Amino acid sequence: MDSFRSCPLTKERFQDPVIDPEGNTYERSAIEEWLKDHSTSPITRSPLTLEHLVPNRALLDAISSSSVHLPPPPPLVDEWESVSVPHGSPGLSATIVGSNSICLERKTLLSVDVVAPVSTKRTPTHLVLVIDVSGSMGCSADVQGASESTGLSVLDITKHAAKTAIKLLSPLDTLSVVKFDSNASVVFDGMPMSVLNMKQAIKVVEELHPGSSTNLWDGLLKGMQQVKKSNVANKFSSVFLLTDGVPNVEPPRGHIPMMQKFMDENPNLKFSVNTFGFGYNLMSSLLLEIALNGGGNYSFIPDASFVGTVFVHSVSNELCKFGVSAVLKVETSNSSGVVLGASGKKQLKTLQTSWGYLIDVGSLSFDQTRSFIMTFDGPVSVDSVTLSYHDLNDGVGQTSELVTTPSISPSTNPSINHEILRLLSVDAITDGLSKYDGKRMRNLSEAQSAIASVVSTIKSSDSPASVALTIDMTGQITEAFSKSDYADKWGVHYLPSICRAHLLQVCTNFKDPGLQKYAEGTLFEKLRNEGDDIFMAMPAPKPSHGGERMNSANFSRTYYNASNGCFHGNCDVTLEGGMSIKMRDLKKGDRVVGTGGAIVEVLCIMKTLVGGSKCDMVTLSGGLCATPYHPIFYEGKWQFPRDITTPAETACDAVYSFVIKGGTGILVNGIEGIALGHNIVDDPIASHPYFGTDNIVEDLKKLRSLWEHGLVVFDYGCMRREEDNNTETLIVGFHMERLVLA
Repeated sequence: MDSFRSCPLTKERFQDPVIDPEGNTYERSAIEEWLKDHSTSPITRSPLTLEHLVPNRALLDAISSSSVHLPPPPPLVDEWESVSVPHGSPGLSATIVGSNSICLERKTLLSVDVVAPVSTKRTPTHLVLVIDVSGSMGCSADVQGASESTGLSVLDITKHAAKTAIKLLSPLDTLSVVKFDSNASVVFDGMPMSVLNMKQAIKVVEELHPGSSTNLWDGLLKGMQQVKKSNVANKFSSVFLLTDGVPNVEPPRGHIPMMQKFMDENPNLKFSVNTFGFGYNLMSSLLLEIALNGGGNYSFIPDASFVGTVFVHSVSNELCKFGVSAVLKVETSNSSGVVLGASGKKQLKTLQTSWGYLIDVGSLSFDQTRSFIMTFDGPVSVDSVTLSYHDLNDGVGQTSELVTTPSISPSTNPSINHEILRLLSVDAITDGLSKYDGKRMRNLSEAQSAIASVVSTIKSSDSPASVALTIDMTGQITEAFSKSDYADKWGVHYLPSICRAHLLQVCTNFKDPGLQKYAEGTLFEKLRNEGDDIFMAMPAPKPSHGGERMNSANFSRTYYNASNGCFHGNCDVTLEGGMSIKMRDLKKGDRVVGTGGAIVEVLCIMKTLVGGSKCDMVTLSGGLCATPYHPIFYEGKWQFPRDITTPAETACDAVYSFVIKGGTGILVNGIEGIALGHNIVDDPIASHPYFGTDNIVEDLKKLRSLWEHGLVVFDYGCMRREEDNNTETLIVGFHMERLVLA
């Protein structure tokens, strides 16, 4: 009897039912508990608040007037497991191109695009967290460049990120948690994420403690066994394996042969394995191989500040999947074909057959196009291109097929050119990494030349879409190959991570400009934003090494991203003539009271959005509220606000800084706050080679229409350092992909 079904969150019969605007009914206490950590419906992921809920009086009356002997509620877990998300079929297009303007002279190209459908709803997922709890995970999780220890361990930060991943799940999803040190054990055994089960899962994660050695294989095996145990035809499983070290317990045949043996024995399992390497004492080549074999991604986490962003992006990517085990078949008699991005078959698996070529696509995600390029010597005839994949959303988990015949084009277009450049970049990085012998990167000069050649080609292309790729290639990728110290310490870990992300066309963090192109899907952006908010809002973890617990704003800023120094929008500024306005209302052309009472003119306002709508700020008795390191002129000298009084978590949706003409700052609640590009020199606090010079002003002027309008808006985490993997280096510019255009 449908009126008496159980609450989807508690799986228990309704006592006090409430209904949301979409017609979903919940037990009041359960949905109120859910909304403490979420701002969306647990079923549809549409925005939802307590104010949207009203009593379901019809159901309540039916319950009250019914017989005491009610029929048992239907088994909702089965309903969740069989749920399907209707969506259109992906599109498949193929084009044979006679010539191109890149660097592939005398080559005929085959361009293939798999265009995924758009969806705002996602498929049920089984997330398996495999967490390293070896002794080294108890080491300090300090951020590079930080002046003092927080008392937090690597495991503390990992558990916090794991809890974020768990809170992104809904009752449609299943969770398993495996821990491993000298041996592995299942600590949370494949349960649906009801409110009660989620609480229990978080409790289990919080109770993880460091142990002894690193038996990675046993952790991976038990993770895959969890997939097998709860295998459902149309529920995708994703294994997340995180470690900070080199395995010191080796299976008899080696990790990859044993993993392949398990997969061969269980060919019907549909899952991916994603690996995460924390710090620099890693065997990244093994983590990459595990990810390649498992059809997943490998992410490098250089220090604790990247754990949050990497986990949020990775979970969001996995929750967008609608198809797995995807394969492209290119039917042609031309035997000269080369698949770009498959250099040495290290990153992209391909196979030449009697009928043509097979390309292992892997998984398909909503609203994310996958693009492939093949080159041939001379003219080519392609009979057909076929995409086969396992559809997670058809309710029965059947294999679907799409077939197309290529069209003919005399030359490439900017879109195809960009894909060529992307895949040439992947091949250049892969070839450079192939020179790593386990201890050192050999023949760096060859890698440097190959990277420089691709960079030159990108710069001379007519592809606007490749601007961000150019930043990646000329930035950290070039730097990683620039000298042995960089290559051997962090390049060998970072390069396979960004290379894999560009190949799979997935965004794995907020900082690499070239990856942001892959973050434009509606569903992905929705999930990522929700994950951001969850990470920012959760209470900071208790330090394992002693010391006071950080407030959540300070923890979030440290272990998720960092923002530049600015003022709260509620601060007061005095206009010429004496009228006071709020900082948020300041605009270009306003004449305000500045240094020494002089009148200065506002040229531009820089507004930076705050993740989680709160951040660590300093509030003085007069009302000035600033970020801890934005200089103010106080008691006769420039000082950092944090040196005047203790920062505190403050509600704030955006912070503001400004460029002015006629002075070094403006009066903010009666105290001079420093302007951007102030050109103060030789002051230990005020002087800065970027914020304090014309460099930042010139960068803002490059955004011509925004500069002329007088307002430039950036998302949080917008500042770029001289060396992104080293927070000891200075801020030197903006991550332009964090620019907000609307």
